[in-house]
Amino acid sequence: MDPIEQLRALLAEFTDYEPGVPKCLTITDHQFLDLEFWGRLIHIIENAEDY
Repeated sequence: MDPIEQLRALLAEFTDYEPGVPKCLTITDHQFLDLEFWGRLIHIIENAEDY
């Protein structure tokens, strides 16, 4: 999965994001502080350099 697809999957899991549906992303305080979200986001960014 390329970095963009990984990011879309991450956003879909942690927000109400749906591809192709224009709307605001809503991330609750609980989700914002979720270390799994940030850990996975950093992992996607770090690995994007190798893509």
